[in-house]
Amino acid sequence: MKVKVKTDWLDCYGEDERVCPYCGNRQTDSWEWGDGEYSADVDCGSCGRTFYAERQIAITYNSWPNDDTSDWQEGDVFEDGLSEEDEAWANEQEKLEAGV
Repeated sequence: MKVKVKTDWLDCYGEDERVCPYCGNRQTDSWEWGDGEYSADVDCGSCGRTFYAERQIAITYNSWPNDDTSDWQEGDVFEDGLSEEDEAWANEQEKLEAGV
């Protein structure tokens, strides 16, 4: 029996859910599937065909000042906790690095 594929492989790559490459069904229970990074054969609940799928996990980081700065923007100036001596040393280092 010949089966017509209803998706392009790019429709199944880098998605938030597993996508059946045969019928295009998005499997909304993907988050329940395995632990961590995982790969296995999957049975499509829509068309019944088996396909191979994998979960890839990416780690990202967020950071922000630890002061109460909920409205901070680039260019704002905050108290950095450095003493005047520390500030003077840092200014001298900047001048040395700049060749001044």
